[in-house]
Amino acid sequence: MKRDYLLAVPLVAVLFIPASTRLIADEILASANTADRVSSPRLSDEEASLRLSPDSLIPETKKLTAHQQELKRLVKQAQASLDRCRQQVQDYTCTFLAQERVDGRLGPTKRCQAKVRHTYPEDENDDVSTNIYIKFQSPKSIHGREVLWDSHANDGRMLVRKGGKVLGFMTAMIEPASMLAMQGNRYPIHEFGIRRLLERLVDVGNAELSVEHVLVQSRPNVEINGRKCQYFEVVHPVRQEHLPFHIAKVYVDNELRLPILFEAFDWPEGESEDPVLMERYLYCDLKLNVGLTDADFDKSNPEYQFH
Repeated sequence: MKRDYLLAVPLVAVLFIPASTRLIADEILASANTADRVSSPRLSDEEASLRLSPDSLIPETKKLTAHQQELKRLVKQAQASLDRCRQQVQDYTCTFLAQERVDGRLGPTKRCQAKVRHTYPEDENDDVSTNIYIKFQSPKSIHGREVLWDSHANDGRMLVRKGGKVLGFMTAMIEPASMLAMQGNRYPIHEFGIRRLLERLVDVGNAELSVEHVLVQSRPNVEINGRKCQYFEVVHPVRQEHLPFHIAKVYVDNELRLPILFEAFDWPEGESEDPVLMERYLYCDLKLNVGLTDADFDKSNPEYQFH
């Protein structure tokens, strides 16, 4: 799959992350104490026939219209959440968990503490200023790694303390999209966060409205990590090379009205196998508008270990 896969909420770029190929796919949710998770869908005989026969058509036009109407509702809700995020959410803190497949290999679950602040300019034509601080807790190979990024400072570079047991004290300014920074990651740091996730959902959702074979379902009150969520699932039963995913799942917190879990799957390698996890991002303990200050994004903060 392409690295510019549109529906993702990306993990921050970091240094020297080893790949891992033998991890349980549900580790990220188990470690977050997730309950009552919605399982991967089992397609009906009719839907399965679409996957096996790309040239066939959904026989019931009325059914296709219903799915597209549900997709329109999803896009409308994503746009409303994005508007809320832009107008009412200045900053937030969270525990962030992510698992990604890079170059065909599923990496380990990464867990970190994150602080994010957006400063919106008076002139709508000016860029939003974004500050991000991240400290990794696991895996052990990057424990203690810290990342600090200001979108309007240091020519866009990020400050990274390597962490881990080997030369963990090393600190350097890194280009977010450089080969070193992207090692083991699908996306650079400027793609990190809930606001970027919502922007992607809106853009891709609008594009999905023109896709002929798309199946959409939603469920209320699905519990994720103790939070009640509305669940949306988009499935492409017909495999086509230009489509970025087979299944995408979005869980929107009912109280916060923001997505807290996103999952994307590629098509299974065999018809009897399960879909292949591409990426999974989970926001836990999400706290909005906590009043983050410049000190939270200052490398000299005594709670940080930049050198």
